[in-house]
Amino acid sequence: ALNIEDTIVFARVEGGGEQAIPENAFALTITDENGAQVTGTIRDAGTYTVKVTMESDSYVLAEGKDTFTVTVQPLDLSGEEVVLRVEGPLTVGYTGASVYPQIGGDVLEVELNGKYCGTLPADCFTIEAAEGKNDVNAGDAYLTIVGQGNASGEAELAYTITAKSIADQSVNVEPIGELVYTGAALEPPVTVKDGEKALVEGTDYA
Repeated sequence: ALNIEDTIVFARVEGGGEQAIPENAFALTITDENGAQVTGTIRDAGTYTVKVTMESDSYVLAEGKDTFTVTVQPLDLSGEEVVLRVEGPLTVGYTGASVYPQIGGDVLEVELNGKYCGTLPADCFTIEAAEGKNDVNAGDAYLTIVGQGNASGEAELAYTITAKSIADQSVNVEPIGELVYTGAALEPPVTVKDGEKALVEGTDYA
């Protein structure tokens, strides 16, 4: 959020330098790109027009200098100075397909130039696959946070896919058919399935 009253600087026409003016000596009217008036602080990216009205006879604005524009850029998630993190472990269970943890608003923390800036609202990002990175198998996985609205660019975020227990009700071993005695140890092939998906020995189970 940007508070114009805290950042506005008045300069003297004669002699230069800044002119200290009490906040109660002027008023600001802020409008957005659509002409809608903004009250309080500016919270969204965009270009705003600020009109200054002096409310004290002790100060006079130079002619034509009562209006200026302010542009608020979206937060660039691709910037080296931006760090995204989630407090605590970020995990999701194995499903056999691409799977991502649920990341809603007030979860994704933002650090800018080493300073904590709060959390990124849910309407400022979407989740997409991280190209070339694991998002299926158990272990370390990655996703891409893509900015939208008040955020732009993208950043990679690590998470963990936890292994599925073979005791899960959806995991089953198909019956072994009738075997013929050979006098030697028999090692029939075993088919293990997670639902309709056949699991691979040595990869999905030992």
